[in-house]
Amino acid sequence: MIRLALILLALAAPAQAAPVEDLREEIGTALGTPLPGPIAEAAIIALDPGFRDRPAAGSPITRYLARSRLAGVATATERRQREIELAAAYANGLTHDEILAAWAATAYFGAGCFGTEPAGAALLGLAPQEMRLGDALTLMALLPSPAALLRNPAALRLRYGELVAGAAVFGTIPPAEIDSLMSRGPTPADPEARCTP
Repeated sequence: MIRLALILLALAAPAQAAPVEDLREEIGTALGTPLPGPIAEAAIIALDPGFRDRPAAGSPITRYLARSRLAGVATATERRQREIELAAAYANGLTHDEILAAWAATAYFGAGCFGTEPAGAALLGLAPQEMRLGDALTLMALLPSPAALLRNPAALRLRYGELVAGAAVFGTIPPAEIDSLMSRGPTPADPEARCTP
């Protein structure tokens, strides 16, 4: 029901330039820079396997991006309304790739790390261009509960396995690579690492 409301709002609403321009100003060049393939693929596997096939306003990735912009909104009703408005504005003013890049630049991965670039560097010791799919899936596996999963390697391994199994179900990764990812397991994440502001 909520997804339908988002889609209808996105289709009916005129383009709202202010939220999109605010996002462009805040994120800067990250918005126009395509994500390295493994990071984009891992984010889609983890958050919305149908991302490229649906209107952006109905995607959890767009909603997560909108939700991350809502600091200081007082009530749950106001937050939900504003989330719908922002998701519609982003869907009307950005491409799927721009939405994915904006999400990747602002998502929280624990240890004070916002964005895949600082999180990869601090937690895995890898720059975005160095990450393979397994490394990127390790980062995405942290998303439901970064602090708890960083402290619990067994739980991180389980979540990583869930993502790989999901990719197998959706057919987004070839079977041979699924076997390799499962046998390799998640990239070790440093539970003591911190991102610096």
